[in-house]
Amino acid sequence: MENGDVFKAQRKPLIYHYGVYFKDSDGIEKIIHSTDSKNIVIETLDYFLSDRKVISIFKTNISGCSLEYIYEQYELLKNKKYDLLSYDCEDFVSEFTKTKIIFKQKKKYVLSGVILLILSYSILNKGKN
Repeated sequence: MENGDVFKAQRKPLIYHYGVYFKDSDGIEKIIHSTDSKNIVIETLDYFLSDRKVISIFKTNISGCSLEYIYEQYELLKNKKYDLLSYDCEDFVSEFTKTKIIFKQKKKYVLSGVILLILSYSILNKGKN
């Protein structure tokens, strides 16, 4: 693993979480990620994985970057606020790593929501005709 690699992890069925890996100056493995409760945080890899299972680790445009670069990116983005639809962990990882990553998770849930709304509307209006 190298600084800038991305971890895809799973806590709940069908829900994935992403974070950017790096090793700090003391050699401690860490992850930077975006959360709904704390926005952007740095945690040890062990803590990040304490309630998640690693699904995959993949390379990005910044894989192998310096620790200084990691901290510069963190400083630039640390005040960004989490938003499920416009700035979740997927958006954060893409911006942090300067890598256009195609995530299907958000699209899948938005599409499911739209289909559910259409079906609900159809069922509710069926009795009115």
